[in-house]
Amino acid sequence: MFDVAHRPPASRAPGWQEDSAVRIPSAGSATETRKGLSFFRNERPGCATERAGQTSLAMWLRSLGVPFTCDACGAGRDLIQIPAHGTVLRCPQCGHERFFVRPPLLIVTGTPGAGKSTICARLAGRIPDAVLLDADVFAGQMVSDVPPNEDYPAFWRSMTRLAHEISQNNLAVVFFSGMVPQQLLANKDVLDYFESVSFLCLKCDAEVLRPRFIRRGGSRTDPPGIEAAVDRWGRFNDVLMDAARSTDCVDAIDATRSVGEVESDVRGWIMAKLQPYS
Repeated sequence: MFDVAHRPPASRAPGWQEDSAVRIPSAGSATETRKGLSFFRNERPGCATERAGQTSLAMWLRSLGVPFTCDACGAGRDLIQIPAHGTVLRCPQCGHERFFVRPPLLIVTGTPGAGKSTICARLAGRIPDAVLLDADVFAGQMVSDVPPNEDYPAFWRSMTRLAHEISQNNLAVVFFSGMVPQQLLANKDVLDYFESVSFLCLKCDAEVLRPRFIRRGGSRTDPPGIEAAVDRWGRFNDVLMDAARSTDCVDAIDATRSVGEVESDVRGWIMAKLQPYS
């Protein structure tokens, strides 16, 4: 159980640091490109920039924060976001505080064929105090997870809101999804709702992806389609490995081994991340 009153000191999750290769853009800035993959432009959820005037400012501002109405004064509808101060939400209008559960947020990512959905299904319901969710189930209906994917940071903003709501039931959330860490870390202002944010990348290079795509069949059965998919997701895997080497909150494991071996490592990683907070 996660204790809202007694927990380790707050440790804000590290953001994606600017370097010579990649930069997290501010809202509305131009898309950054790295190794042929167009990452994103951090626009507000569900609406292109040119349609900004069609939605009321109050509704837009409310959509940026975690849903919350002050118990004391009723504020919340027109506030940009209720700030988190350690383990309390403090109303900026009257100062009233409400305790909330602040567990870590965990994400397991990798290419298609790396085993994310399989591992998620095998571990679901078997890790105490944790809810494991296949976020690609939501993404497939809401956003595109390959270029152009300018809506993906907004999608992960919504996922952090979902994780926050679930965590109020004394549960930590573990998402399984094909994503790059920057897409979530771009939403720096919502990271304070979690004790930490950590990513585990399932490494799966092109030579292993090729036979896995062939076994999957579907639209990738023809040789040109197979090679196009291998090229695209091979480069995606390279981006994930770059993130694992350069970002403190990103780890990686070898997903070319048996399902049982990978499952064991993923379980161990989740348990290790949750243990200090349980």
